[in-house]
Amino acid sequence: MNAEIIEGLIKRLLQESTDPDCLAGTLRRFFRYCATRRSTRADFSGLVPSIRRYRHASLPKGLDDSVLGKMLQTIPRETPVGARDYAIIVLMTAYGIRGVSAAQLLLDDVDWQHSRIRIRAQKGGKEVVLPLMQVHYRAVFTPICAASVAPFWTCS
Repeated sequence: MNAEIIEGLIKRLLQESTDPDCLAGTLRRFFRYCATRRSTRADFSGLVPSIRRYRHASLPKGLDDSVLGKMLQTIPRETPVGARDYAIIVLMTAYGIRGVSAAQLLLDDVDWQHSRIRIRAQKGGKEVVLPLMQVHYRAVFTPICAASVAPFWTCS
């Protein structure tokens, strides 16, 4: 066997493997073992490529739009709790708000006249004021007003 044949075999094995990182390490050790025992003419362990591991590669990317739509449809927006839950989920997905920041939101954080929303940042400690997009304004706060969550504030 020569290096070209072994390199081609390694590439094929790594492409077909369900755990290429583990396989690469095993092949490297095997080729080093063969070289030290003089079973091969050369040490082929250098032909096995290192497998890159990305730190956040396994993190979920987010919900698919169809899944999010189905989830939002199941929330009963006629009740105060349902209206609140719907508003929180829409804000979390639209603005990328963390769950902790969404849980800390108050009605006073919404500047109704200027269509802005204030988010208390968890990292860095700074507050962020974002424009409240008209689409989200209607989707979030119309159900809250309809459910009469807080009759003492106005939804204008």
